[in-house]
Amino acid sequence: MPRPIEIAQSQKGGYTRTMKKSTLFGMIIALALLAACSLSPEVELASRSLELADLTLINAHYVLKDKGQTPLFIEAGQIEIYEKSHKAHLAKVAFSRSDEEGSVTLMGVADRVEANTESWDANLSGNIVVHDLANNLTIHAQTLTWLHDEELLFSPPEDLVLLIYEDDKRVEGYGLEAHLAEAIFTFDRLIRGEIGQ
Repeated sequence: MPRPIEIAQSQKGGYTRTMKKSTLFGMIIALALLAACSLSPEVELASRSLELADLTLINAHYVLKDKGQTPLFIEAGQIEIYEKSHKAHLAKVAFSRSDEEGSVTLMGVADRVEANTESWDANLSGNIVVHDLANNLTIHAQTLTWLHDEELLFSPPEDLVLLIYEDDKRVEGYGLEAHLAEAIFTFDRLIRGEIGQ
């Protein structure tokens, strides 16, 4: 049964509808809750600025140089740099590093890279191929993480990785850990092949 609406005559001679006090009180509480849950313009603007790149480069060539190391040359279809969060998102990436004489020692490709612009640590994903020419090996994977200070490249334990060394020897396994500087490569679980040089 619908609630009755009270109609009263206003002081100006017209008619107005009035609500019961409980209905009016409920609407005021609902309005207060909605106002409390909405973001203020400052908070909304700050959250949006974290989502937008500070700098976007298309078909870019970029050089990273660390103290005591030779530069890493990067080509990417797109690079987005987020200064506040110290992140960079790269797409369609190719990279290479040369020694002091100019000979390429490391090169590779990946569909995507998410990098920390302070530590230079990175997560690579999608059709990754890394050629470590100094150690005469190639790594094929779908997901790899690079820890810059340790010069450590590793895959998640559930991802299958193919390692090809001495041009034709193949090793497949899960949970690769590659210490590139020391040329030490280990797997959590081998599927086929054996490691030994």
